[in-house]
Amino acid sequence: MKKVAVEEEQEMGRGVYSTKISGNNLELTESIREYVNEKMDHATSHFKNYITSVDIHLSITKNPKVHYTHTAQATVFCSGAVIRAEERTENLYASIDAIADKVERSLTKYKERKQDKHPNHGARPQFVEPPTEKPAAAAKAASPSRIVKKKEFPMPPMSVEDALECLDFLDHDFYVFRNSASGEINVVYERIEGGYGIIEPEK
Repeated sequence: MKKVAVEEEQEMGRGVYSTKISGNNLELTESIREYVNEKMDHATSHFKNYITSVDIHLSITKNPKVHYTHTAQATVFCSGAVIRAEERTENLYASIDAIADKVERSLTKYKERKQDKHPNHGARPQFVEPPTEKPAAAAKAASPSRIVKKKEFPMPPMSVEDALECLDFLDHDFYVFRNSASGEINVVYERIEGGYGIIEPEK
């Protein structure tokens, strides 16, 4: 089944943001779209003034060897931050419930930081040199060799500290951003040994 995308406008009080709902290997029925909108409306109801757009992607993996086949992904674009949540379960509606809960928790944290007049929440761990070895080499070897997904999103310049805050809102261990000091694309990531690292282009 081909990918299906539906774009809508969500209006709640003074806040208006666009919502894009897309899917792979499933039919985006009216009931599914209504359920997504209902859950995301509830999750974002107290944060409407911070959100610029929301991207929801739903997919079903048709592989008998995969146990959790129903995936829901949410990407919420806010002023100066991107919040991401992903969940895989045996039921599409359960996956939607889970990402809505994750988004609401992350937005709560984001709002608290925005409203805090004293943003110093403790010292960040010192950066270390990025690893010279290739992590997860075995996983890479087992992965498909072709590109199966492409994503585009705004990348406004930000400081390293702001990028670290954005990393806290994501559901994975790295964050790609444009460094406001250099104008270059950098990556911050969580190290297995603890702390954070940063990857920069070689000068």
